[in-house]
Amino acid sequence: MKKGILLFIAIVGVIVAAMVFAVESYTARPSFCGTSCHIMDKPYKSWQADKHGKAGNMEIACVDCHYAPGEKMTLHAKFKGLGQLFTYLSTDSKEVRRATHVADISCSAAQCHPSEKFMDKQLTYGKDKKIKFTHKAHFEKTIPGQEMHCTTCHIKASDKKHFEVPKEQCYICHFRNTEFNTGRAACNLCHEIPTTPLQSQKKNSQPDSDEKIITHQTLEKAGVSCKSCHYQVITGDMNLAPEVAKNATAIVLYWKKEIE
Repeated sequence: MKKGILLFIAIVGVIVAAMVFAVESYTARPSFCGTSCHIMDKPYKSWQADKHGKAGNMEIACVDCHYAPGEKMTLHAKFKGLGQLFTYLSTDSKEVRRATHVADISCSAAQCHPSEKFMDKQLTYGKDKKIKFTHKAHFEKTIPGQEMHCTTCHIKASDKKHFEVPKEQCYICHFRNTEFNTGRAACNLCHEIPTTPLQSQKKNSQPDSDEKIITHQTLEKAGVSCKSCHYQVITGDMNLAPEVAKNATAIVLYWKKEIE
């Protein structure tokens, strides 16, 4: 009798374990998140088009990033999953209305973007790839009241991309609550100072033989502030001041006047 009960319990245990494993495997698939959950349609489509998804032939599963390494099988993760289930059942919305969180360790895992490989690597940013930066510089320099994480900069800003670094994220740290061209808002933190003579912007493209060459370096040595020319661009108004906006020659004359 006891053997029969033990055998029955063992069989039930195996069946339950198999069911749990099957459910766990099925619900961990990106296709489950994207096709079974009505609030994940847009994130799933952007994942498909991302290099971490099908477009990059990597197909990194949702749970590989949205759960920290080793977290997936913990009670905390299961309760987190239950919370997501209740969210799904209690809303008719077709969009996720809260920002997601991805732990830094999920990004810096050995098989993904290991810190020892990416922290010191110099990268470029922007359409023209002229802005140079390293991740290490951003993680080591902190702003009072703010902690830097991967998701501080890498966010989901649109439906077209699964995540990206919009330039507005740079502005939050570099331009808020700071003086123009000072500290973390210093222009040369991101931009190399051009060496081309400013006279080359004139119609004839070449400075006169007896004309003093003016470059950004000479302006810097003369103490000419960047904002005397670029301030309106930084603040969002792309129009130059009227007295220097007639043509490129007028701009050079304005700079020359500042030096002399």
